[in-house]
Amino acid sequence: ARASAARAAAVRDRFVRAAEHSAHLKATIDSSVRARAVEPVPDSIIAGTITIRIRGEPLIPGFREALASGAAAAWTTAAATMGAETSLATGHPLTVVRIRKNIWDQEPLAVLQLPGKVPHFYQFSRPPEPQQLTDAVLDLVGWLAGERGPAALKRWTGAAWIPLKPNGQDVWELAGFALATSRSSYGRRCFEGAISDCAVILELAPDQPVDPLRAWYRPEDIPELVSEYTTQDSAERALFRRCGLERKADVCESAARRRGIRYPLSASIKNSLVAFAVERGGEGAFARLMSTDGAASHILAAAAAVPLDQLLAEWRIKAVAAAPASSMPGALEGGTVLLWAAALAALATRRRP
Repeated sequence: ARASAARAAAVRDRFVRAAEHSAHLKATIDSSVRARAVEPVPDSIIAGTITIRIRGEPLIPGFREALASGAAAAWTTAAATMGAETSLATGHPLTVVRIRKNIWDQEPLAVLQLPGKVPHFYQFSRPPEPQQLTDAVLDLVGWLAGERGPAALKRWTGAAWIPLKPNGQDVWELAGFALATSRSSYGRRCFEGAISDCAVILELAPDQPVDPLRAWYRPEDIPELVSEYTTQDSAERALFRRCGLERKADVCESAARRRGIRYPLSASIKNSLVAFAVERGGEGAFARLMSTDGAASHILAAAAAVPLDQLLAEWRIKAVAAAPASSMPGALEGGTVLLWAAALAALATRRRP
C-alpha cells in the first residue's frame, strides 16, 4: 500500500511539474508575441507613438513615401489634440498588407488597417495624396484611443471611436444642414436657437425618455415620419394613410411603431460635438475627456471646461454659420437637398469601415 501511494505521489508530482513547465512555456511565447507586436520591424513607419508595419510585396509606386508623409502629419495633429495622452495612440500597430489583385478590376490593392476582431481599414488601388493618408491614419488611431475612452461616451456616440482633429468646414456644414432639415422638430428648433432642444436631439438632456419615439420626436413630428413609410400590406397602407389624413396622435403613434424608430441625426453629428468640446477646452481637454466619469453630458462639459448649455450654444452657432443657404429648402430646391442628404449619409458611414 505504501509503495502504491508513493507511486501515485510521484505521478502527481510529474503532472504538477509538467503543468508548471507548460504554463512557463506559454507565458514565454505570449511575451514574445506581445513584444513582436509592438517592436518596429525593419520595414516600419514610425511617427511619434504611431507605428505602421509594412507587410508583403513592394507597395504601389509612391505609396510608402506618401504614407510616411501622411503619418507624420497625422501624428502632429493627433499630438496637438491628445496633449499628454499620446500614449493612447500606442498598442496594436497599423499595418499595410500585401498587394493583392482586386477581383473586380484587377488593379493592385494596398490595405491600411487596424487589425482586431472587427478590423477597420482603408483600401487604395492607386497612389493616394498624403492628405488622404493623413485622414486615414487619424481615423484608425481614433479607434485605438476610443477603445480606452469612457464607456458612457462610447454608448452615447454608438462606437469606440474618438475624433483626433478639430472639425473641418465640411463637418460644420453637414451638422448645420442636419439640424435644419431634421425629421424632428427638436433638431429644427435647435437650429433656430432653442438650446434645450439641442440637448434633447443630441440625447444629452436630463431625464430623457427611454422610448425613442418620445425621446426624439414630438407628436406633431410623427405624421411626417410616417409619410416616409412604404408597405405592400394593405392594412398597413390604410393605417399610414389614415395618420396622414387625420393626424391623430394615437393613430400616428400606432403607425410609427410599425417600423423601427430611426434616430433623426447621425453619429457624425455627435462626434462633431466631441471634437469641438476638446478644441474648446484647450490644454488638458483630451485628458479630461478620457478620465471623467458619469454621463456623456458631464464628460463633454468637463472636456470643454464650460457648462453644457454654453458648449451647446457655441457648437450650434458654428453649425448654423456653416450651413448651406439651401438648408431650408423650397419646392424647387429638392435636388440640392438630396445632394446634401447623400453627403450627410456618406459622412455618417465613413466612421464605420
